[in-house]
Amino acid sequence: MILSILSLTALPKFLDLNDDAKYASLNGHKAALIDSLSMLKGKHIIARELNHLDVNGYTLNFFNTHNHPATAYSWEACEDIWFALMNSDDIEIKQIYEECEFRPFKEGNFIHFHGGTGVVSIK
Repeated sequence: MILSILSLTALPKFLDLNDDAKYASLNGHKAALIDSLSMLKGKHIIARELNHLDVNGYTLNFFNTHNHPATAYSWEACEDIWFALMNSDDIEIKQIYEECEFRPFKEGNFIHFHGGTGVVSIK
C-alpha cells in the first residue's frame, strides 16, 4: 500500500524530469546550431565566396547579404544546413518558405532557423 502511494507521487515528478531533460537537450542543439552558424559566417567572410561554401561535403548557398546560409525555399537546402553543421542523423526536417524546422527527437518542439534573417529559435 505504501509503495503504491509513493509510486503515485514520484511518477509525475519523474515524468517532469524527463520532459525537462528533453527540453535541455533541445536547447543544447539550438546553442550548437547557433555556434556553428556563427563559425560558418566567419568562414564565409574569410573565403570571400559570394554564393556558396563547401562544408563537410555539403554545399551551402548564400543568396543574402547577411552571411548565413540561405534555405532557397528548398527542403534539400535545410537538410544540407543541418548535416553540414551538426553531428546528428536522427532528425526530422521540415521546410516552409525561407524557414527550416529541425526536430532532433521523435516528438516535441522544433529548432527553427529562418534563412532570411538567420534567427534560430525553439517552437
